[in-house]
Amino acid sequence: MAGETGFRSGEMQLFKVSSFDLRGGTVTVGAAYSKGGREDTQPLRADTVADLRMFFVSKTPQAR
Repeated sequence: MAGETGFRSGEMQLFKVSSFDLRGGTVTVGAAYSKGGREDTQPLRADTVADLRMFFVSKTPQAR
């Protein structure tokens, strides 16, 4: 995912389920955690969204 989004490993370690918008196909890092001190949202490929949806399905019911 780092190559796809450009996020650093430290930023990715802070991802929560709420960081992902599976309907919109994006992932967001909050301003407090990004290098530039601003909220950063990056698009995700369709296959990545599908993989995340499968991963999250057991974690949270709204991921379906």
